[in-house]
Amino acid sequence: MGSAGCTVLYALLDPDVGAGRDVLGLASKVLDGGATWLQLRAKNLPDAQVLELGTALVALSAGRAGVWINDRADLAALCGAYGVHVGQEDLTVAQARKVLRPGQRVGVSTHDLSQVERAVADGADVVAFGPVFASPTKQGHAAVTGPEVLREVRARAGDRPVVAIGGITAQNAAQCLAHGATHVAVIGALAHASDPKAAARAVVEACLTASYMPDTQDVSRPPRRRV
Repeated sequence: MGSAGCTVLYALLDPDVGAGRDVLGLASKVLDGGATWLQLRAKNLPDAQVLELGTALVALSAGRAGVWINDRADLAALCGAYGVHVGQEDLTVAQARKVLRPGQRVGVSTHDLSQVERAVADGADVVAFGPVFASPTKQGHAAVTGPEVLREVRARAGDRPVVAIGGITAQNAAQCLAHGATHVAVIGALAHASDPKAAARAVVEACLTASYMPDTQDVSRPPRRRV
């Protein structure tokens, strides 16, 4: 399995986003731009094709990035991905772990603080939260939260990575880190860019300017664990 250390840019790869842009080609460009986590989200592809793409992404990313598979723990296990990312209506953390190989991780999407608390109690390795900003890829889903709530998410997540998701670009990514996110998940700003490598680099460089100032009650928290 590919591994990832301290990551910032979590690039989401969806064949349905980006006017049919080649997923592997896009992945190569965003890796060159500094992405260190990738997620394959291919809800409308046949299982065999998702497995083929996932396996190719793991090979492409070896030694550079961790690859997550959206929803499908079975396919994540088969392709040797870094982990599976599940939503509120997908497998539970416990169910996913029964399918995954030893050492593979489970990330969980959350949309309010009660869901964050449940994900933590269930043993999720990574907590994603959003939509933080309005997103054309998440229309009709949960309400936009704004970045300020990420401080509360981080407090509840403990030492788990917190991934901000939803409408994130180079222009607002730093706000997410300043309010407590440890990673930013980006899809449209990469998939629709004329130069995805430059777009990825712009997000990474924007995040380098962010500085998280914890509240007093956060100071005693243990350092963020590596996953």
